[in-house]
Amino acid sequence: MSAGLKVAVSGDVDPATLNRLLASAFGGLPNKPPAPPPMATHVGQPGVQVVAMDVPQPTVIFGMPGFLRTDRDFIPGYVANYIVGGGGFSSRLTDQVREQRGLTYDISTSLNDYRRAGVVIGEVATKRGSVRQTIDVIRATLRDFVANGPTDKELADAKTYLTGSFPLAFSSNVDIAAQLSTFQRSGLPVSYLKKRNDLMNAVTIDDVKRAAQRLFNPDSMTVVVAGSLGEAAPVSKANVPRRPAPKASAPAMAGSPVHGQPKK
Repeated sequence: MSAGLKVAVSGDVDPATLNRLLASAFGGLPNKPPAPPPMATHVGQPGVQVVAMDVPQPTVIFGMPGFLRTDRDFIPGYVANYIVGGGGFSSRLTDQVREQRGLTYDISTSLNDYRRAGVVIGEVATKRGSVRQTIDVIRATLRDFVANGPTDKELADAKTYLTGSFPLAFSSNVDIAAQLSTFQRSGLPVSYLKKRNDLMNAVTIDDVKRAAQRLFNPDSMTVVVAGSLGEAAPVSKANVPRRPAPKASAPAMAGSPVHGQPKK
């Protein structure tokens, strides 16, 4: 079987049967691990890039450099991302882009870790005439979060959800195998299960502020629009005040499975 191959298995299977199945599936692969890819050095092309399409509802993908899993700010960054865009209706971006302005049905962000790079990815769709305004509001919301950080309640609610939802990531054989596979990819031991929630609960407001300053700089954001910027009346630079603590709400959200957020 191929050297370096990592397989995660969950379910009612004995070792002999499993070995036979794995040999059948992967036995023809060369017994030599591939060379590791180089570290990522290209950090995107900050600004707005448009892939012209004649559609009434353009899709906007935006991203910024993230953290490697070994970065000390990865866990604080994971919590920060939940507050900014990973927490569904409790997130800052949902409040500002959807609830306050009605520019979209859904907006979300995720902090993705790979062996050689980390990245923050966000996605939103809006009507053609609102693309520019939506991008402005995203940038203003990120600037506000970087400048002021989270409220006490935002941090407490994020910890409650991220720790309380963790067991749901192991509710089926498919989920268990996915978790184990992600552990392997991220180089985490199985013992991570026992300390994961303690790491989340140890995150402070200062930790989140520090991570946010590194993650959510709008000037480093690469925006790709599939559609067009559309025709819209000029909008003034969005001014997003520091909002009060968000309403309590914790829908199931997508997130890095290694940290156990349920999938949509």
